[in-house]
Amino acid sequence: GGAKRTGMVRISNPSEVPLLFRIQKSGSISSEDVKFPDDLTVGGVVRPLGEREVRFEFLPSFPGKFEEEIRFQNMVDRKNAAVLTMKANVKDRENFWLQDLNLDFGKIDANGFSRSESIVLKNCSSTPRCFKIQHRGGGFGC
Repeated sequence: GGAKRTGMVRISNPSEVPLLFRIQKSGSISSEDVKFPDDLTVGGVVRPLGEREVRFEFLPSFPGKFEEEIRFQNMVDRKNAAVLTMKANVKDRENFWLQDLNLDFGKIDANGFSRSESIVLKNCSSTPRCFKIQHRGGGFGC
């Protein structure tokens, strides 16, 4: 998948009566990648001779080509609908992230202990991963 993107679509109503509309997605597996936060799948209104901006969020779940038809259905005149085709080329996201490759434990007293350091290791994938951490260089003194 890829990063979340947001955008908007402007709906114009050139009529002198309110436009009652509903948004319908195709129902394909990738339909869930497009969300309308204002829940206009139930319905919405555009004032006479007015415009309305409809926000959407796109969070792809798979890399590759994305294409989804979004239908803006006129609820009064069912034959009158506008279809918007959303297209994207989704690049594979990073599956692994490490905050820093170098750790500095500072000066260590020969008779003491070093200060502790933390490593942030994050699996950015929904797939479980097994990570192996190795120490390179001198051995550990025990």
